[in-house]
Amino acid sequence: KVVKKAARKAKRAVKKATRRAKVKKAAGKGKESGKKVVKKVKARKAVRQALYILRGDLGEDVFETAGDDEVRIAPERLWCDVPAFLGAVRSGKPEEALELYHGDLMPGFFVPDGGAGYEQWLEEERGRLRTLAAKAAWDLAEGAERNRKSGPATTWGRKALALTHDDETSLR
Repeated sequence: KVVKKAARKAKRAVKKATRRAKVKKAAGKGKESGKKVVKKVKARKAVRQALYILRGDLGEDVFETAGDDEVRIAPERLWCDVPAFLGAVRSGKPEEALELYHGDLMPGFFVPDGGAGYEQWLEEERGRLRTLAAKAAWDLAEGAERNRKSGPATTWGRKALALTHDDETSLR
């Protein structure tokens, strides 16, 4: 019993000493408090663990890193509809943009304890993308109307109204 107890204490002491050494090394000449450095060390570890899991699921070449501070998704390795949608909008291709838009961004997605900041960002992003899709539909409706194509003008107008159902100006 005594040996086991001593081993546990030694293990804890080694862990504490290692953590202190990391904190001192990261803190350098005392520019940051120990608590801030510990938080940074923990955050970096969490990011490394998440990247390890994601690389296992998605493939090693999906993420590109530059040093310890930069990670980005390799766009040629992982396709996502939002950047494709935004590219079509920027390129003036409203029909292509609307083919890519399938409704609100990540509907039903919820992060437990994600904080109000994340929820607010997600709602704002949903609104921004919906507004861009509605504008694309209005542009197509107006173009069809100018070309005296009432069928497509009506179709695109209805699509735009569906995307802006709470916008009184659009309804008029």
